This record gives sequence, C-alpha cells and structure tokens, in this order.
Amino acid sequence: MSAPNRADEARHTPDPDEPLWNESYYLDWFAEDLSVGGYVRIGFYPNLGRVWYWGCLVGPDRPLVTVIDHEVPMPSSPSSLE
Repeated sequence: MSAPNRADEARHTPDPDEPLWNESYYLDWFAEDLSVGGYVRIGFYPNLGRVWYWGCLVGPDRPLVTVIDHEVPMPSSPSSLE
C-alpha cells in the first residue's frame, strides 16, 4: 500500500455498477465531561444523485436527537459541499 497523497483527499470516480457506492465524511465529537456527544455523517451517493445527511446528539438523561435526510441534492461541483 502506498502512502496517502493529495488525490486521496478528493472525491473519487464512482463505480457505475454499484448503485449505493458512496464516499462519506464523519465528524464525531463529545464533551470532555462526557455529558453530551454526537456525530454528523455526510454521504455522497453520486449514482443516486443524492447526499445522505445524518446528525445525532446523545447523552445520559437526555432524549436522543436525530436528523436524517436522504434527499439532499448532489453539489453542483465535485470540489464543493454546497
């Protein structure tokens, strides 16, 4: 296996034979005192023309808060998150 390079950090060409081929960004976090934590996932599904967005907030003695949207349009530019 080779060392990572700049191209590894860019979006990749999807496999057209895999409808659910995707690339994802995960952002996990938690408070230092462990009172709350959560994550955000942004998954690009170019063969579906959609981005899946998931966000979750968790913690003891608090209700679970989850946001899921599987209908976000793909960005107009492969180098953009907008």
